[in-house]
Amino acid sequence: MTPTATPHRATILVGYGAFGLDVLRRLLASTAPRGVLTWEESRGGAAPSERHLQDLALLWLPDPLAAGPARVDHENAREGGALEMMRDLYRQIRPVGDGSHADDTLAAALLESSQTLLSAAGRAGRGDALPLGLDVIVLARPTSRDVIGTLDRLLLPGIELLANNANLRRAVQGAEALNFLALFDFDNYWDESEHGRGVRRALHASVEQWQKRRNAAKPGFGRFYLVDGRTDDGIRDPFHRVDEISLFLEFLLFEGQRNGEVRRLYQPAGQHDSAVATFGIRLVERSAGLLAHLAAARFGIGWLEYLAGTGPIRSTAEPVQLRARLAPFGPEALDTMLDAGTLRAEADEQFARLERELTSFPADSSDWPRRVRERYDEAVRELELRVSAKAQALMSDVSRDELARLPAELHGGVDADLHDGRDPVAVGTVIEELERLLEQLDELQEIDSPADSAPELLRELEQLHQQYDTFRQERINAEGLRRWWPLLALALAAGLTPLVHELLGDIPPPDPTRFLPGRAFAALQRINNPLVLGVVLFLAAWGAGAMAFQRAIAARIDRARRFYSDAERGRFVDRLRRGLGSGGALRAPVEHLIERLLFTMNLSVRGEVTREVGRVLVRLRERRREMLWLSHQLRELLRMHGFTGDDPRIDAGRLTRSDGGIRHAMERGEDFEVMLSSNPPVADRFRSTQAGDAPFDGWDERYSRSFLVPLEFLERLSRIYKDPFQQELARPGKGPQQERIGRELREYLRERGQFGLAFRFEAQQGVPPDQRFCLLPPLWKRLDGVEPALADLRIGERAVLTGADNGRCYLLRQQAGIDPACLLEHA
Repeated sequence: MTPTATPHRATILVGYGAFGLDVLRRLLASTAPRGVLTWEESRGGAAPSERHLQDLALLWLPDPLAAGPARVDHENAREGGALEMMRDLYRQIRPVGDGSHADDTLAAALLESSQTLLSAAGRAGRGDALPLGLDVIVLARPTSRDVIGTLDRLLLPGIELLANNANLRRAVQGAEALNFLALFDFDNYWDESEHGRGVRRALHASVEQWQKRRNAAKPGFGRFYLVDGRTDDGIRDPFHRVDEISLFLEFLLFEGQRNGEVRRLYQPAGQHDSAVATFGIRLVERSAGLLAHLAAARFGIGWLEYLAGTGPIRSTAEPVQLRARLAPFGPEALDTMLDAGTLRAEADEQFARLERELTSFPADSSDWPRRVRERYDEAVRELELRVSAKAQALMSDVSRDELARLPAELHGGVDADLHDGRDPVAVGTVIEELERLLEQLDELQEIDSPADSAPELLRELEQLHQQYDTFRQERINAEGLRRWWPLLALALAAGLTPLVHELLGDIPPPDPTRFLPGRAFAALQRINNPLVLGVVLFLAAWGAGAMAFQRAIAARIDRARRFYSDAERGRFVDRLRRGLGSGGALRAPVEHLIERLLFTMNLSVRGEVTREVGRVLVRLRERRREMLWLSHQLRELLRMHGFTGDDPRIDAGRLTRSDGGIRHAMERGEDFEVMLSSNPPVADRFRSTQAGDAPFDGWDERYSRSFLVPLEFLERLSRIYKDPFQQELARPGKGPQQERIGRELREYLRERGQFGLAFRFEAQQGVPPDQRFCLLPPLWKRLDGVEPALADLRIGERAVLTGADNGRCYLLRQQAGIDPACLLEHA
């Protein structure tokens, strides 16, 4: 199981110089992946930079004696400096001044940090807070006597300021509410050079001065822990010592031993107890918290890439809610939204009225072309004004009724899909849907200006009317022709009478025996009179011309006239109808205006939709960028612990841990795989995690806390993972994990359980013997052979303490109450 964060006393860590900064960063890098850090948010929500640790404040005091300006360079930190998530963690370290004028600055920082840690409002809502108290731990590497003097000078005002709190004044000997500790690291404390002797004399004087203050019941340091690079274990490099100091701090802060058997680690038992001490500490660990965080990181990588749409596992959920809500704003629906039919219907109605009006003009009028042109121009101007006004009104309605609800519809659709309770949509899918819509909205063909053929058609009508005028002028006047038919008949009768008279006279008589031919011959002879024949011929010719020929000629003339002016099929009407009809030359300017207006309206609507969709896309792409950044951070975290590739696989059987002999890790690759299998990175778990965690709450904000605080993200995901081995260890009997952990623990105790103290004093008067302890998880204490192995290390049953972490075993050596005189030269 993930270790429970044990409430501990409020503590301020003050790192001095580069060494102090290294220790603070090492402490954070070691504890954060285990999940033991407890965070406190500012009320009303907080930005990532405002989140701070609960019960713990970290101050960095630049060395005023160091050359060059003081600067916090987290990027070049030894552990994870390239990781933004680690740099974000390191920002919990607050620089104090620039190193040149730090006297008042450090005191003010100590007071401000104490007020935050001891805030009554913050403690009121907690049921796990320890009794009111404050530890201040100073971490420094005194490289010269001047450093020791500077530390004393800088720390004293702050100590006095803190001691001015009445609720932190001494109540019980050995259980002070306000306590000060110092951890000093040296490369070679017993250096025989003059420089080394000067450092020793300065340290001795400082310890004596602080002891005098304590004897006088004034606030001062209760413990000076010394660490050296030359010990019984050999020459130890600086990082080795930093790691041991960091582990010692973890023990002091997170193992719940402040009021236990080893309380002398924190402060002297009595007022006159010497403050000089040293320690030695080692760790055997199988960190379920680390495994849970690494499993969460592995799951998180797959989940983030799934959400972003960049991983091998893709979301199958479709953004149906978003599509439905954006359907009215899609390209295919814009004509309906813009009510293009209304504009076209307006044009149809006006042109139909204009056609009826123009075709009613009499074509026989000589000014017909002028009247047609003037009325057409006037009607087109009126129609353009009407159509433009209607288009403006339609656009106003669209903006008020349709576009005004677009943001709500768009946000509602995105929210509904991202937070669907059963099958939420990945943000990458939503982005693809919106990008597809933008591509469709961008596919708008420009309206080409047509050739203005209306003047040409009007000129053709004018030419046609000229032809009609010529026809009218040259055609026969059928009404006047009626006056000429008698004269034509008279002339024809005068010319034909002699010929007819002669022809009738030349007809031979018929056979007398035939009755009818005889009678007909007799009749012809009776009328064969020039006067009678003339009258008959005159009347016949006049009747034929006036009746038959007059009608035929009139009909032919009328047909020729109607070829031009017929109300249904005349050339005038035909040209006007074709010109005013859909696609006609006379209608083209208005149709082009309508298409241009629709194009402009369409462009405006598309622009509004594109702008709003683009704004949402910016936010969603920012979320995706944040997710991919976080995925990279998690991948780098796994790489720090031995994972490589996209699988990822483990290069070695044991997870990579930088311990240098101080820490022994028992986590293995198979442990990680078993832990990961409890919540594997598969599509179903990705969907359920998205539905349960709702990481896109507030997706439209400028920044998303869900993806910008890697440690918080890991802590949240790691709660899902439970250590299956703890259940086995808790069962009676000997399971494989019990045997494995017991075997590895016994091997470690046998091979590396003997280790030296962090500082070497010669055996002399004033140097008490060290005490040995083992802080052991209860389940590990029952493992076969563990207690005998501890006994071999001179750790008796009373010295075996119960640890707060079910996966950590500490071996501790404590040497306290050393006479300050032992800090000087010895024989």
